[in-house]
This record gives sequence, C-alpha cells and structure tokens, in this order.
Amino acid sequence: MRVRFGLFPASSNRFIASLVTLVLAGVSLLTLSGAASAQRYVSFDGPGAIYYTFPTSINQSGQIVGYYSDSTAHSFLRNSDGTIISFDPPNSTGSVASSINNAGEITGYWFDSAGDHGYCRSAAGDFTTFDVPTTAQEVRTIPYWINAGGSIVGYYSDGVTFHGFVYDSSGNITTFDPPGSTLTVPESINQSGFISGGYYDSASLLHGSYSLRREVTQS
Repeated sequence: MRVRFGLFPASSNRFIASLVTLVLAGVSLLTLSGAASAQRYVSFDGPGAIYYTFPTSINQSGQIVGYYSDSTAHSFLRNSDGTIISFDPPNSTGSVASSINNAGEITGYWFDSAGDHGYCRSAAGDFTTFDVPTTAQEVRTIPYWINAGGSIVGYYSDGVTFHGFVYDSSGNITTFDPPGSTLTVPESINQSGFISGGYYDSASLLHGSYSLRREVTQS
C-alpha cells in the first residue's frame, strides 16, 4: 500500500506539532464545555475504506477532500450535502487529494510505476496532470495547496532533495528555494500568490519561511 502520510518528508516534526495541537485543542474543548456541547460532529469514511480515511482540506462551502484506502490510496470529495465522490486521475494506480479551493478545484498527486505526479481536478471533474521537469530517475511531484486563482504550490524531488514549485493557472511551472535551503517544502499559497512553508539548512535545522515571491501569472 503506497501513500505518504502527512505529505511531508520530515514527518517526525509534523507529528510532534500535530500532537501539541491536538492536546491544546482538547484542553480548549474541556475548558469551554458549554461551547463544546453545542458542536455537531459528523463522522464519515471513503467508499469501501478499510484502513483509514484522511481528510486534508475544506473550503468555504463545506466541501472536504482527502484520501482513503481500500488496499491503496484513493482521493475523495465529500460535498456539503454528505455525498462522497471517490476518484483517481486516469491511468493511475492510486491518488491523494491535498487541497480544495472555494471554486471546487482540487489538487493532489497520483502515482504509477514511474513515481508521483501532480494533478488538478476542475469542479466539473476534468483532470489536468503535470510533473516538474527533472533528470531524476523517479518522478516525485507533490502538490500541496491550491489558491482561489487556481495556482498550486508544492514540492518535487531532483533525485537528491526537495525543492518548491508553483504551477500557475496557465500551466507555467516555476521552481524555487529560500536562501540557504537544502530541502524546501512549501505548504500554502494565498490569493495574492504569497507562499508559506518550511525548509532545512545545512545544519539540518528546520525553519519557517514566508516567501514574498509572487506567481508568474495571477487570475
């Protein structure tokens, strides 16, 4: 079963941060017991899910995307009315949905024998697939976030380490690394094209970064 939980190479750092977040959230819920009692929780699973269902993103209208496993990973879209659509890009052996914008456009990655490839799924269900060009033997293009204009940020491997990329709404790909980075993992892009993420330096220290670099084109 092939899937990379958390979509982040330095999984231990994110795991620790997630535990801290969960603990703080639990304390808040216990403290605000009155507010907690008014909350409504809805549980769901992907169609035929066996091992897990992992939501990754929600938009303003309440659409949720993520991935689940029935033996391999599949992307899913849960609409605000509770209907769940399972999907994978054509010719894939599985996929992971990582982000959805308010227009209902979804990004993520799919895999086959050659490696991991990026995709964008329109609100109508049409797919555009892409790879960041490299000379690496195994392709690894991992989209992480899509903004309101349809620009996608993520990371890719050159066979040695990870670098950041932006895939804009016209299909242009621009790669980047913060100064001093030996491994770059962008995690979010806003409507203006500003990018946030993390990177490692030569001392293997993890830093947060906020890039003032804008998209090549904006919608």
